Amino acid sequence: MISLLSKVTRGAEGVTRSVSEQSGHYAATEPADNRRRMFVRDMVLSTEIGAYPEERNRSQRVRFNIDALVEDRPVTQDDLADVVSYELLRDAAHRVTALGHTNLVETMAERLAAMCLNHPAIVEITVRVEKLDVFEDCESAGIEITRRRANANA
Repeated sequence: MISLLSKVTRGAEGVTRSVSEQSGHYAATEPADNRRRMFVRDMVLSTEIGAYPEERNRSQRVRFNIDALVEDRPVTQDDLADVVSYELLRDAAHRVTALGHTNLVETMAERLAAMCLNHPAIVEITVRVEKLDVFEDCESAGIEITRRRANANA
């Protein structure tokens, strides 16, 4: 037996589509929650970081993992304007590393979280910052934080 989900045909442009896609029939959906998770994984940038004198005036590799909980809105059109772009997370990491020397990964994580939470649709952010070249006997050392925007009325 072939289900509608597994039965596919090739459209005029050579793209394989299911029968339900071709006819424009989709299952009705609703969000399981009022949030969606957006993320950037394993982004590695060189930046000046470190509290020790030997870490001054040189760049080190730092890995970023950023998860954001974003207010969920139905995406009715295939339009970037309907969503928060994950490019915002990537660009924030680039901006934080461009600020100049930072002593602590904790400071870098806090700055990145605060910058991302400036976007009104981002509800919560988890930031992991790892120095990749700090120890010879481990892959990385770093910090992970989770932050929410402070309530202005509290």
